[in-house]
Amino acid sequence: MAGYISESFRYYEIAKNNLINFQDNKCAFTCVLFSAMYVEGVINDIIFSDKLTDRVLAKYKNIEPDNNYDFDLYHDRTSFDSKLAAIFEKYSFDNYEGDKKYIELKHLISIRNSLVHLKPLEQNSKGKSIIRVSKKALNYLHNNLKIISSPFDSGVFWTDTLMNKEVAEWSINVAKQSVEYLYDVTFIPLNGNHQLDFHLKRLRIEKE
Repeated sequence: MAGYISESFRYYEIAKNNLINFQDNKCAFTCVLFSAMYVEGVINDIIFSDKLTDRVLAKYKNIEPDNNYDFDLYHDRTSFDSKLAAIFEKYSFDNYEGDKKYIELKHLISIRNSLVHLKPLEQNSKGKSIIRVSKKALNYLHNNLKIISSPFDSGVFWTDTLMNKEVAEWSINVAKQSVEYLYDVTFIPLNGNHQLDFHLKRLRIEKE
C-alpha cells in the first residue's frame, strides 16, 4: 500500500539526547533548534497526510494552485502560521489564539527563527540592546517562566541568556505538548488510524 515515511522523530531524539547528556550550556541551542524542527516536521506530516497543500498555498500565497503550477511546499519558506491556520481551519478549531500550548509553540518557533536567522542588534545611548526579534518569547521565558535572566540589560547578549538546561527542558516539553495538542485538535473518533499516532506512541515510549 502506498504511503509516506516520516523521519521527523529523529529531530526529537537529537534534542532529547542533548538534554540527557547536557554538559555544555551550548547544548541548549541544539535542544531549541531540533525541538522546533521536530514540531515543524510533524506539522508537515499533517499537511501531507491530510492533503492540505492547496489550502496552505491559498492562505500564504493567495493563489489557487493547479496542475501546471510548480511549487514545492516543503522547500519554500512557507509561513508557519499559514500551515497551522490551514490545519485548524480543516478541523473547525478557531479559538486557539489564547491557548497556552499554542502560545508556547509560537514562542519556541519564534526563538528558533531568531537563532537561525541571527541579526545584529541596535543599542541605545546607554548601551542597552534594542531587541525586536522574539521579544514576546524572551519576555515569556524571563517574566512568566523565570528560566532566563533579563535579555534586555546593558551588555547582555540575548542569545547567552538561553544557554541553560532549563531552556533546553522547556523546548523539549513544548515539542511534546505540541504534538499532543495537535492530536487533540485534529483527532476524529472512528476515523481510522490518525497521522499522529506514530509520534504519540514514540513519545510515550521515551517517557518510560
